[in-house]
Amino acid sequence: MLFFFVSAGLFLYTRFLRNKNKTLLILSLIVLSLVPMVYSTAKLSVIFYPLILFLIPGGYEFFKSKKAWVYLLILFIPLGILFLNGGAGKRFSEISIFTDPTASTEIDVLRQADLGSDAPVGSTPDLNTKIVHNKIIFIVNILTKNLINPLSGGFLFLQGDENQRHAVIGWGMLEKTLIIPLLFGLYFLVSGKHKRFLGLLIVLWFSATVPAALTRDGFNHASRNFMMILPLVLLISTGFFHLLKLSKLFTTLLTILLLLESALYFHDYWYHYQYDSQRDWNYGLKEVILETNKFPDKSIIITRNYEPPLIYYLYYADFPAIKFQEMYKNNTFLEKTNPKTQNIEGEKLSGTNIYFASILDKNLPDPFLIKNGIYILTYNEYLETNEPKHYLIDTIKFPTGLPVFYVLTTNKL
Repeated sequence: MLFFFVSAGLFLYTRFLRNKNKTLLILSLIVLSLVPMVYSTAKLSVIFYPLILFLIPGGYEFFKSKKAWVYLLILFIPLGILFLNGGAGKRFSEISIFTDPTASTEIDVLRQADLGSDAPVGSTPDLNTKIVHNKIIFIVNILTKNLINPLSGGFLFLQGDENQRHAVIGWGMLEKTLIIPLLFGLYFLVSGKHKRFLGLLIVLWFSATVPAALTRDGFNHASRNFMMILPLVLLISTGFFHLLKLSKLFTTLLTILLLLESALYFHDYWYHYQYDSQRDWNYGLKEVILETNKFPDKSIIITRNYEPPLIYYLYYADFPAIKFQEMYKNNTFLEKTNPKTQNIEGEKLSGTNIYFASILDKNLPDPFLIKNGIYILTYNEYLETNEPKHYLIDTIKFPTGLPVFYVLTTNKL
């Protein structure tokens, strides 16, 4: 969706430059202005859009108009509304390199190493150590790494994002074959008369990577760097176009190689990825919620020892969004459980019989104290919990066939 909004906005803008239709201009600016509402870290990318619009061929003539800057104000209206409502910075503050709670500890460890292992307790680092190891240097180092790594060969062509929700294991973010047209396209732009287009690609790259670079794991986070795909596709397409002009035979062989490599990738994606990434995608929670939806009159106890299940329940149980938003605003959406009488620790969704909790004492003669209940336990919890009289309703299994959840009831259905 992020790519759609950005590319659609730029497409409408290029149509405006060709046709001089102001309706297309306004539509393009509206579409681009909505990008901050699509993805959290994309909020900062909006500041690059005026320069991007200027560098697009024909943009210079538009910017000479006195009304240009009035139109550009449209870009910042939704972002301004988000700031006024306090919704622009909350998520960023949670993942920002400036609010990293581990920074002070890491700096202290580096300073301690400078003092040596035999330094007495309470030793004060000297001025040289403070100059080298401080929060400013720490943040600059992280920022530099976050900006450079997304352009590295390792990230683009070898290992990619280590998070298996973002990438297939053993593959980079691009096929290795694309190194050739990418480098050729870059060579053509640097050595030719297309410096303006190269400048556009550089600004597009900054608009994609700078917001991600300001987050703690932005150096290899594919989704936060996702809009790099736009300058990369333009650069690779340029390379293919000019390679074709030089040699049709070489370009044909390169295309065949690319198709073969893509076939290998899709084999891994279709046949192996579902097994490799099953835990990263929290497989099983969807199936659990759909199973428990069959028992609206029973108390449902879903373990917290796998992944926080609240968001999965709200979605797959089709919980009314407006109702939950109202509960959330009033901070009344969760109630604490009673460990003594229920033998579970966690929360209950207010106004329902849905618990997000784990069994507290697994060694009780009967650890399932909530009668007429449906308990969902992980595989390990099921093995560790003392087995009273209970009934197994279902076993939720990974795609590999290994059990991930057991669905139990304390009363025979």
